[in-house]
Parts: sequence; structure tokens; C-alpha cells
Amino acid sequence: MSRKTGLSALVRLSDTTRKTLAGQEFLIKSRKPISPFICIDNIDFQERIHFQSVEKTSHMFHGTWGYVHTLDPTLIKGHDPKDFSLDSYKQAIKDSAKLKITPPMFMPTSEEEIHFRAAIKSQIAQITILKLMLASDNCAEGVGKIFSDIIDQTYLTPEQFFSELQVMEGDLGTIMNLECLRSQRKPSGHKEESLGNIFMLLGAAHTLWNIGQAIFLKHFGNNKNQDDLGAWRTLQALGLPSEKPAAKKDFTLMLTNMQKIHEATLIHCLLLVMGIPRNSLPNEKLKLTAKSINHAIDL
Repeated sequence: MSRKTGLSALVRLSDTTRKTLAGQEFLIKSRKPISPFICIDNIDFQERIHFQSVEKTSHMFHGTWGYVHTLDPTLIKGHDPKDFSLDSYKQAIKDSAKLKITPPMFMPTSEEEIHFRAAIKSQIAQITILKLMLASDNCAEGVGKIFSDIIDQTYLTPEQFFSELQVMEGDLGTIMNLECLRSQRKPSGHKEESLGNIFMLLGAAHTLWNIGQAIFLKHFGNNKNQDDLGAWRTLQALGLPSEKPAAKKDFTLMLTNMQKIHEATLIHCLLLVMGIPRNSLPNEKLKLTAKSINHAIDL
């Protein structure tokens, strides 16, 4: 595909999106009883020049992209519209300060997992891509500029945008920048400045990143102490790097290591329960009868 064809397609998509966002459907109907969700994230893409010269070189573009997710009306049909109001949201946040959080609250039941899987497979998200915006640059000022760009693209006035509860999704850095900007503007009696109507939550991937890293670091141990029996020792015994993970960029490697540690632990427990020598595993697979397998399970 040539550059001219690619730019032509992007211009066409941009024009279609602009007309969609500027339509009365988004301004009036789609914002009741709850505004469409807005998801944002940082993006890096490179314009690569194969035959470089002084005038023509490859460029890396860094910005923020996002999309507007319009909810299916059937999902919220039958619920009280007041439950989605800004006042209800503020009251819920106030009540959450006294809420006792327990791990089972984050664990779905089997019925909920089946329902969630069916919902994901059966629906196609109604989204509208936003125009590429300037990157937040990991600062409160950058987040403020992003909100200004979003308001401009939705053709809403600041009063309209900040008068309704606005649910947004972003990464942990964006959420921290939002909280920083919000704290800088406190106290404020103007809803356009207080950012009190914005509720930003972590996406599913970012939530798994943080939970996975917290679990792994909790059991990792101290690899500088030879008497420590943390997860690092299992990695070392398996011939894998046992350095403590510091960044979430190696998320796939971290999950792979967690899986290998879990599998090694299960094998060790099975060998111990079944009374099989644990010095070394045989090259050939053991043939077990159904009776012996059931006996090991009952133990």
C-alpha cells in the first residue's frame, strides 16, 4: 500500500468519525442515562524510510489515541437512571471509604465466567475512534490537554462534558496523572475545573499486570540470600533467569515463569504423595492405572 493510499484512507475515516461525533445522537441520546465510555492509551508508531537520505529519514511518532464506546441500551434498560447520575457516583465514592475489601469480591463465580465469556463472543463493540492527540508526557499538564482535545472532538461544551458522569479507561500512569491534576485544582467550586465527574479505571490488561506482578513479587523472595526459599530458587533450579522483575514490560515472561513454577510445584507434590523418588524424572512417561490415579487424588 502506498503512502498516498494510506493517508487517503485515514482522511476518510477521520471525516466519518468527525461527523459521527458531531451528530445529535452522541450529544443527546447516547449520554442518557450514562455517557459513552472513553478509552485512552499511549501509542508509538514509526514512519520507516527504507532508502534514507539527509532529507528523508525515519520518524517515530508518540501520541495518545482513544475511542468512544457507546453502550448497548439493553444492558442498562430497566435500571433507575438516578443510579448513573453524578450525585450517585459521588455518594458511592464517599461510602467506599468505609468498605471492607476482601479477595472473594474480585473472584467471579462459574456462572459469572460463563456469562462474561458468552457476552464477549456475542457482541461487537460500538466504538468510534478519536483523532490522535498529543501524548500526556507523564505529567498533569499533559492529561489536561488530552481532556481539552477530547472535548473539542466530541463537539460538547465544557459545561456539557463535566455535567454528567464520565467513565474513562486508561493505564496506571494516566490515572496517577489525573489524580495529580485533580489534587492541584482542589478546592474548586467550578465543575469544569474540579474534574469531579471523571471516573477513570484500569483496563483488564493493566489490572492483570498489576495483580500478576504483586503476586509474583510477594513470593519471589531474596535472590541474594542463599538461605531464602522464594520463587527465585525454583527458577534457578529450572535453569531460568532468577533476577527480580522490576518492570511490567516483561509481562509475558513473568507469567511464563509463574506458570513454570506452578507446574514444578504440582509435580513435586504429586511425586511426594505418590511415593515416587524425586531425584530425577524418568525419560519415559509413567503408565498409571485409573485406580492409582484416583488413589493419588483422594490423598
